[in-house]
Amino acid sequence: MATQTSSLVKSDRQQCYSDRLCSPRLTRRDFLKLAALGMVVGAAKCVPLPTIPATTVVPVILPLRQPAPLGALSDATVAAVESEMLGVMGQYNIPGLALAVMKEGCLALTRHYGVAKRGTDRLITPQSIFAWGGIAETVVATGIMRLRSQGKVNLDAPVTQYLPYFKLDDKRYTDITLRHLLSCTSGLPECVGEDLECRVQAGSDDTLEQQVRRLATRRLACAPGEKFALNQVGFEVLGDVIAKVSGQAFEDYMREQVFVPLGLRHTTFSLCEVDPQLMVAPHVLRTGDTTEPILADSRAHAPSSGLFSTLEDMARYALMHLKHGSLNGVQILRAGAYDEMWKDQATTPWAHIPAGKSEHRSRCLGWYSYLDRGGNRVVFSIGEHYAGFFTYLELVPEKGAAVVFAVNRYGDLMDYYGDLEPSVSRVMDLVLGNPSQPAPSNTLPARQQAKLPGAKVS
Repeated sequence: MATQTSSLVKSDRQQCYSDRLCSPRLTRRDFLKLAALGMVVGAAKCVPLPTIPATTVVPVILPLRQPAPLGALSDATVAAVESEMLGVMGQYNIPGLALAVMKEGCLALTRHYGVAKRGTDRLITPQSIFAWGGIAETVVATGIMRLRSQGKVNLDAPVTQYLPYFKLDDKRYTDITLRHLLSCTSGLPECVGEDLECRVQAGSDDTLEQQVRRLATRRLACAPGEKFALNQVGFEVLGDVIAKVSGQAFEDYMREQVFVPLGLRHTTFSLCEVDPQLMVAPHVLRTGDTTEPILADSRAHAPSSGLFSTLEDMARYALMHLKHGSLNGVQILRAGAYDEMWKDQATTPWAHIPAGKSEHRSRCLGWYSYLDRGGNRVVFSIGEHYAGFFTYLELVPEKGAAVVFAVNRYGDLMDYYGDLEPSVSRVMDLVLGNPSQPAPSNTLPARQQAKLPGAKVS
């Protein structure tokens, strides 16, 4: 019985083993052969298989289109600007011209043409000093707004609060505020004291306080706040306000609080401080005769028309305003000051403006404004100077664009509504890509442009 059982168990084990192999019954010799074969196959699996060549795919890497640097102008725009400026020089017999253009908050272009004095080879350069005339009003406004941000003045306070000796032969003078003076709505006469065209000696001690006291015998042209009326004496009064509130001479305050912090090394309200070697000679053309007047250095008129500076410095000044009061980490005005300074205060009576839309030509605080052909709001100032200069400063704050322009020529063909203002605005149109204007009549053929003195640009 035991033998039979042992035989059955052995038979079952053999059947189980055979089932696992899923093959007929194997002998020991067959098993060893299979095991050896398995080792060979296993080893073979460790041998790298030959690589099958595949189709090579080379990725096509297109060069990245680099964005144009900020402030860059196209070659066509630069050529059009140069043509406009050279045409202006030839058309109006201008000895020297300087131009700076800003785009997207960066200096994009500077050009200098012609000579500092007719009949010489002294070329206009970035350091040539021009008389900037009425653009001084924007600088005075900057000084007043700086004092305001420090809580030292109130724009709607009467002038008498700061200058007790300010009075006129008119009871309404007590209503005149700093805002009225900045917006040319004070009703004050246009000019008092020395004639702007007279030839006073350099270093005149005709002080601002004396200028203010001269008003005691004058009457107002209209009620304060009634209407806009261009006047320069209002800014001379503001210059005295700056002096009395700050406790410094007007010229010293502007130098220490604005010019030096901004790095305006060649900017001053005193002709005595100007390097004669850098000063551009003025030229006045009337009835065909060209004269070179003697520049006046009157402290009484310094805040209204006595600003002297270079294109280089005025470009920095324009950039500071485009950046709402700061430049290279130096803050002159708080950004919020521009909500007040560039706000329209009064409508001016002039019909002729570059954009041809008189309803949008307004007076701000120390500045003017209008809407250009592209619908952009422009703030600007004109530096008409009867002693032989014409300057212009135009900003489009929303686009970070500006045009700074100066020539050493004034005369019959150029007045406050003159021919140069539209030319400067055409430059701004080119920079912003505004709708095209009719071709200017003052464009000269290239051969004539090349004959202009200093036609080589920089």
